[in-house]
Amino acid sequence: MKSILFATLFALCPLTATINGAENSDLRLAKIFTDNMVLQQQKPIAVWGWAKPGTKVSITLTQNPQLGEKAVTTYREQVQRPSAALRAIGEYSIKIQYVEKNPPRLPTQIHHILSDESGRWNVRFQAAPASFQPTWIIASSDDAVVVVQNVLIGEIWVCAGQSNMGWGGFNRKDREAASADFPGLRYIAWEDSYYKPLDDVRRNIHWQECSPETAERFSAIPYLYGMFLHRYLKVPVGVINVARGGTLGQTWCLRDELTNIDNPIIKKVLADYDAETAAWDDPQQLAAIMAQWENSVESAKVEHQQRVAKAKAAGKPEPRLRLPKKPADPRSGWSPPAGLFNATIMPIRHLGIRGVLYYQGENNNFMRWTRYESTFPKVPVSFRQAFGEKDLPFGCIS
Repeated sequence: MKSILFATLFALCPLTATINGAENSDLRLAKIFTDNMVLQQQKPIAVWGWAKPGTKVSITLTQNPQLGEKAVTTYREQVQRPSAALRAIGEYSIKIQYVEKNPPRLPTQIHHILSDESGRWNVRFQAAPASFQPTWIIASSDDAVVVVQNVLIGEIWVCAGQSNMGWGGFNRKDREAASADFPGLRYIAWEDSYYKPLDDVRRNIHWQECSPETAERFSAIPYLYGMFLHRYLKVPVGVINVARGGTLGQTWCLRDELTNIDNPIIKKVLADYDAETAAWDDPQQLAAIMAQWENSVESAKVEHQQRVAKAKAAGKPEPRLRLPKKPADPRSGWSPPAGLFNATIMPIRHLGIRGVLYYQGENNNFMRWTRYESTFPKVPVSFRQAFGEKDLPFGCIS
C-alpha cells in the first residue's frame, strides 16, 4: 500500500518555467499542457497539439530524469534561454516535497505520428497510477522540441458555473493561505466564450502549484474541494476552473442539446442569437451596424452641444456628454447559448478527468430565458458527451 510523507526541504529551489512552445517553430502542444499540470490517473492519457501539416512528431511520456532534463536542455539551447537553476543561484527558499514509499514507476512511452492536413496530431498513452514522481511530456519534430515538466499523475476535476464557483477571495484566505503549502494540489483557471466550438484555448494559461503565494488566487470552492480530495486520497489533484460570474445555464451546454429542447421561448432565443452572430459574420451587415452606431454618436454630440448652449444661457451647469455604447460582438458575449462550453470545455474535451463540479442556477430566475427545468438537465448531458463518458461524475451545488 502506498503511503505519502510530507517533508520540508531547505534548498536552492530552481524556478520552473513553462516551456511549451518553441520560438520559430510550428510545433506546439495544446495550451492546457503546461508545467505543473496533473494528468488523470487510471485512464488513457491523451496528448495533442499542432505542427506543420504532414510532419512526423515524436511524443514521449517519461519519469526518466535523464530523458526529461536532456529535453529541457535542448529546448533552452534552441531558444537561447538560460537555465532557471542558474538564475536562482544565491536565493534561499523553502519547499514542501512529498516522499513516497514504494512509488509506482511509469515506464517511458513513445509515440510517433504524422500531423494531419490541418497540422493537428494526437496520441494516447496507457493509463498510469497516481504518482508524485516528476513526469515530463516531450514533443519533438525535426529540430524543434517542446517540453512540459513537473507534471504529476492524480485526479482532475473541472469546476464550472457562475460567481460562487469563480470568486477568488474567500473568508479565511488570510489564515488559510499562510499554511496552504501543498505543491501536490495544482490549479488552472480561465474564462472565455465563443459562438462556435474551439479546438484550443485562446488565452495563454498556466497551471500553478498550491503555495502561500498562489493560494489566495484560487477560488474558494475549488480550493476547498481540491484540498479535501488531496488530503483524503493522498494523491496529486488538479483543478480546472472555468467558471464565470453571472452566467446562465444555457452557456454550459452543447449547442445541439439546446437545439433539441422543445420549448418555444428557447427556440426563439436561439434563432435570434443565430441571426445576431450571422450579422457579425457578414462584412456588409457589420459595416451597416457600425455605421449606424457612428451616426448615433454624431447625433448625440450635436444634441449635447445644443443642451450645453441652453444650459449656459440659463446659467446652469454644463450637462455631461453621454455617447451610445459601441455594439459588442455577440460571438464572444458574456453568457451566450453554448458560449462558455464552446470556448472552455470543447478545447479540453480529450483530456482525461475524474469529474465535474458545477455551481449555477441563480441567474436563470431573471431575464428572458427562465426555463431552467428544460436547460439544467442538458448541462450534465453536455459535459458527459464532450468528455466521452456517459457516467462521468457530475456534482451540482446550489
